[in-house]
Amino acid sequence: MVSNRGTMESKGEENMKSQPLRTTLLHFTELETDRLILRPVTISERDVADFYQFASDPETVQYSFLPYPSQEPVLRMISSYFVDDPAGKWGVELKATHQLIGYVELQVDDYNVSGEIGYLINRDFWHQGYASEAAQCVLDLGMNELKLVRVQGRYDVRNAASGRVLQHVGMQEEGVLRNHRYFQGDFVDDVIWSKVQ
Repeated sequence: MVSNRGTMESKGEENMKSQPLRTTLLHFTELETDRLILRPVTISERDVADFYQFASDPETVQYSFLPYPSQEPVLRMISSYFVDDPAGKWGVELKATHQLIGYVELQVDDYNVSGEIGYLINRDFWHQGYASEAAQCVLDLGMNELKLVRVQGRYDVRNAASGRVLQHVGMQEEGVLRNHRYFQGDFVDDVIWSKVQ
């Protein structure tokens, strides 16, 4: 047990001396799967309109954030969250139509050589495997290119579909974080899954 801890600390310290993971992520601006292009979200008229289509839908965002009331706050959010700080954040675009149908992200922790994935897909495109395809691509990037020792995902316990995505990409359930987040007037439980190497 102690030697494992020492190994992890050594690896974390070694990683901190090399290029930070967030900086490395900036080199991966576009990723591709069979049906998707994962690329930067922009403030273009089309991206804002596509993003608003799912970000304003109460069912699509019910476990993530409050629906956006108009395109103007969506534009501000895209500018500050995606454009000003793009590392590890990609829009999910359908190759066939070039429509932005969601986003996927990989947040990294340099010291612990770990990451966490998150994703959101437009309800009109649920049950077609797009969330799993995007999540698998980002998970593979984290494990194979960044050499993360652990990547996790977590979701609101009421969102069983997200659990199926994490299971599909090869993660294992670890447990429930009770009263983990304050969301829309209540404390909610999160289920945590992970993959380690």
